[in-house]
Amino acid sequence: MAARHHRTSFAGISRRGAYERQPNMNLSNPELVRAIDAIPGLRHAERQLEALKEKTRGLRLVTPDEARQAAVDEIVSATAGGSAFPRNAGERVHSAYVDAQKPYADALVLLAARKHLEDHIAHLRETENETALEALGESLAELLAEAAPYVATLGSVRSAEAAIEAGDEAAEAWRKSTVLVKRLVAIRNAQRDLLFPTTRDNGHLFDDHRRTVMDIHDAGHGEVAGFDPDEVPAFALAAVRSRRFDVPYLAWLVTVGTAHVPTTWAALEEGAALLAGKRTYTDDGPVWVDPQTVSIIPTPPAPKRHGFEQSPDIALR
Repeated sequence: MAARHHRTSFAGISRRGAYERQPNMNLSNPELVRAIDAIPGLRHAERQLEALKEKTRGLRLVTPDEARQAAVDEIVSATAGGSAFPRNAGERVHSAYVDAQKPYADALVLLAARKHLEDHIAHLRETENETALEALGESLAELLAEAAPYVATLGSVRSAEAAIEAGDEAAEAWRKSTVLVKRLVAIRNAQRDLLFPTTRDNGHLFDDHRRTVMDIHDAGHGEVAGFDPDEVPAFALAAVRSRRFDVPYLAWLVTVGTAHVPTTWAALEEGAALLAGKRTYTDDGPVWVDPQTVSIIPTPPAPKRHGFEQSPDIALR
């Protein structure tokens, strides 16, 4: 009889902590990492988690019961093969059980600590998300402030060719603006990641929420405060909805003065909900109309008589 030697595996646990619970979150995005680092205590928890991951990586340990059974199977197999039954059989089985207890207990504690840290990081991520989004908004403000002098230099220039023709100063402003556009893309991608839900406790609600966030962003919300497609230039609206940002769009963001990062999902949803109301147009422009509807309850028809409507005589005799 071959000895059975079962092992408990601790592999397969998320190697990037709670953030792997967030689908499509790109932790190679420096703007996202910078925003996440603004959450108090998060970086320390991440370092602690990485240390525990190193201790549990590749860990394969036998439980005491499995070790005892393996010792039993080994003795039985040897005896069945012609070997003499060992005098210390019981001692060997007992020792196998005892020897496995401490390393297995150590593993259980490590695993519990790792799970606790992963849950703690997920809690910070869910409860302190607004802090990360505020930090992302500060990054956007810094970017636009840096871009402002380049936009002023470019003036009405809206293409690389025109910038070259305008001279070295304009060409350099265009080149530096192009670099800032890449950072703008990173900021907006981080914004989407942070506004996505973080857990899948209810798969349908999770997927619906993700689709809603994507639809709202794709419609153009989340870029400027008070977004209204009727008041956005066609080229800027096309850039927002296609997610293809360029220097002219960056220049528009600088000049419009209302670029922002929503700090909560509710704030993003509220802006989209306002535009979902019905609008009617007059010579003076769009007029908001309360989308509430009034249902008139019709007067019920008179009851039909069938000849049996007289109440029975139930007086006591």
